[in-house]
Amino acid sequence: MAVKPYILGPVVAKGGMAEVYRGLQIGQNDFRRLVGIKRMLPQFAHNAEFTTMFKDEARIGQHLQHPNIVRVECFDTIDGVACIIMEFVDGLDLRSLLASFEQKSNGQLTTSGLSPMLCTFIIAEAARGLHHAHVCHDVVSKKALNIIHRDISPQNILISWDGEIKVTDFGIAAADRDFKQTETKVGIVKGKFAYMSPEQIRGKRCDPRTDIFALCIVFWEMLAMRRLFSADNEMDVIEMVRDCKITEQLSKLNPNVSPQLEQIVLRGLDKDPEKRYSSMQELDKTLRGFLSSSKTTTSNSDLSEVLEQLLSARKEKSKEDTRQLLSVAVSGDPRGSTLRGKGVELTMDPSIPDFSAVAVAHKMVKKVVSSNTSAHITVSNSRYAQARRQAPHSGAHSRPRAPEGNSSHWLTWLVATTFLFFAGSLMFKKYKQNARRSISSQTNSPTASPQPKSNTAAPQAPQQKIDQNSRLTPKSGQKGD
Repeated sequence: MAVKPYILGPVVAKGGMAEVYRGLQIGQNDFRRLVGIKRMLPQFAHNAEFTTMFKDEARIGQHLQHPNIVRVECFDTIDGVACIIMEFVDGLDLRSLLASFEQKSNGQLTTSGLSPMLCTFIIAEAARGLHHAHVCHDVVSKKALNIIHRDISPQNILISWDGEIKVTDFGIAAADRDFKQTETKVGIVKGKFAYMSPEQIRGKRCDPRTDIFALCIVFWEMLAMRRLFSADNEMDVIEMVRDCKITEQLSKLNPNVSPQLEQIVLRGLDKDPEKRYSSMQELDKTLRGFLSSSKTTTSNSDLSEVLEQLLSARKEKSKEDTRQLLSVAVSGDPRGSTLRGKGVELTMDPSIPDFSAVAVAHKMVKKVVSSNTSAHITVSNSRYAQARRQAPHSGAHSRPRAPEGNSSHWLTWLVATTFLFFAGSLMFKKYKQNARRSISSQTNSPTASPQPKSNTAAPQAPQQKIDQNSRLTPKSGQKGD
């Protein structure tokens, strides 16, 4: 099977466990395709639990084929770090879109927002994608997967420049036990507190109505242009969600919101799950029925026009980054590990840490290079130690060669040998000192001299002296010789 090489472009999003790159897939015959590469942060790369969760996200995503869900292509590794290769949505997330409506006027922050019709259209599209996830079945076994997102928030709703709405990040989604390797036990809370349902924040089992509550929180915030459950600390937020206290009226915060639309939102935010919409499909039909009754046509093109008027500079910057990434000149066999990039001039954000093998090779070179860094050329199943060798260039734009593998090998061998020699010498010296101390302690010990021999030898000496005296000294009454 051919190895799929990828080029990592700029980071477009960051999370607590992973970061998303604007990536390029290179195939045979100069095949090029723009992809999104979600790569686990290096500090979590060797954590078995996080890696398993990452694989679960890819496994869930491969079953979700819907226009309103970000498509997952495969699970792969780049520089030994787990990655999810997925569809790249060229646009922005809903949180960034809402933040773009905040402007300063005379030193004060003023907010405007999307029209209620566009807000309704965005939520209806997201509801359609989530309903697909809720009722999705395994193609082979035909078993219901029972996928619940559990982390619906503005950050996880993406909007392309063409006005397409896509739900992403099923990282903590609940699914059938036979389908998912890890399972969240009852009582364990995962997700963002401010976008949880009352039953979810209590640690109870979640169902599709949990996602309905979270999506209606997002809907309420889009219309009000403020947070629904907001407090100074997390404990207060948890209490607000548990009690489900909604004190402010949408019609007062936004006069353009009709009472009918407000009732639609409040039904989805009911504390009792039985009183909410029974499914995302019912919510979708209710919202589209409201759009039809308002006699206002709302479509993807209408949303695209708003993005063009509001964020034209950002859109053009994104398109330019895509053009530069697609125009990367590469050489080598895409089926092997010899892929190289030539003349790549992508300006990277210096605040984003770079853990790729190419960056490691560049740091080892002391010579100052151009401020523009080359794109990160990485190949699947490569190791951290495999730094790309730079092809020799001539002229002012020549780049220094990365250290050759042979020179680094003998240097490593020399350092290791020296370390082992000194370590062995210290251990042998310590062993001799311990041996001498042992011998000395045995010699000086009172038990070293045998006590019984000294006791028997003492009486023998005087006995021998007495015998000698008896022979030398004549007895009384006898003459000497």
